[in-house]
Parts: sequence; structure tokens; C-alpha cells
Amino acid sequence: MMHYILRLFMPAVVAVAFATTAHGQAVTAARAPGSIAVRANGKETIFSTTDLAKLTRRHVRMAGESADDSSTVSGMDMWDVLQLAHIPSTEASGRQRVVMYIRLAGADGQNAVLSLVEVDPSFSNRTVVIADKRNGKL
Repeated sequence: MMHYILRLFMPAVVAVAFATTAHGQAVTAARAPGSIAVRANGKETIFSTTDLAKLTRRHVRMAGESADDSSTVSGMDMWDVLQLAHIPSTEASGRQRVVMYIRLAGADGQNAVLSLVEVDPSFSNRTVVIADKRNGKL
């Protein structure tokens, strides 16, 4: 079973620097605020804010707990980030993609898991945004 790990080095809207890998190994590469690291098959690729700025920004209006608590978040489409990292492989069949997953790891120790097909446009019409701004602010 294949899995991918996205490490988010974003402001607090999403996450901040993360210091260990999925297996508890220390991360040695330098981390800049706003960068994203993608780890697949033991290889880690780090995308800087310059790399990410080339991607189309998405804006999503989010409802809060009350009518006064709604906001607009903006950031990168997760699928675009995965494609930048060449994930999944172009040879991966639909059956293989169904069992793949993405683990999101944040600096605050929070983790989340998504099935790859939840963000793969060939399976889903959802857009998953890795937000780095809320109401236009970091």
C-alpha cells in the first residue's frame, strides 16, 4: 500500500513547522515558513513559497460556528501540490489509487489522513485547499 505524507510549514491557519518524519526520524532539511514538504517512497521534496506561488490560488468561503464567524481562506489546491511532486505515478491504475492515502502532518503535532481519491479529480469533484491565508492575512 502506497502512502504520501505532506508536511505543511504554513502559518497557523493550516500548520507550522514540523520536526519529525512519519517514522519519528529527525528531519534534517532546512524549513522556511510557507514551504511544503512531500514525502513519498522515502524521498522528500520541499516546495518553497516561490514554487508554490506558481500554482493557481483557490479561495473558499467557510462558515464558522456562528454567522459572525465566517471567513475566506485561500491557498493551493492539494492536487496541484501533489502533481508538482509527481504523485501519484502516471502508471498508477485506478485500483492502485483507491488504496493510496495522504497523511498531513503539522508542526503542532496534529495529523490528518485523506484517501488519495478524495482529492484526485479523476475520482472526485472536490477541491482540497491547503490554506495559508485567512481573510487575506497570513
